[in-house]
Amino acid sequence: MSVSKIDKETAEMYFDEWCESWEIDNDISEMKDKDKDGFEEHKSKIVKAIMKGRLIVNDEKNIEYFFAFPELARGTQSVIIKRANGRAYSSMDKYGEKESIHKLYSVISVMTGKDYAFFLDLDGIDLKVLQAVAALFLAS
Repeated sequence: MSVSKIDKETAEMYFDEWCESWEIDNDISEMKDKDKDGFEEHKSKIVKAIMKGRLIVNDEKNIEYFFAFPELARGTQSVIIKRANGRAYSSMDKYGEKESIHKLYSVISVMTGKDYAFFLDLDGIDLKVLQAVAALFLAS
């Protein structure tokens, strides 16, 4: 099960440590204005999930995400999210330029080891967090 709830300051500290371990640039002072907004939006989703105890960074610096609605996740309580590899990047090649959601789900599929169809029935709350994690990594 997930860990207990934690305060925002501690959650942001965990977020920063995770960014450093995955080499995600989180220095907003060096970002363009359009990039800052997207980064802050993704960060907010991740920090809130950490605060609620639904997202933890394990000892291997991978993320364990605990589903808000596991019944929609085929009864799965949590999923481990690992850094993207070459397979994750190449999985996007089969989709066109205007198929950004397909590309993102494809990357998340590789990062979690779950099949693409697994994500189609997830609740939006869960999808938004998974999307934020993948988007931050891909943008870095």
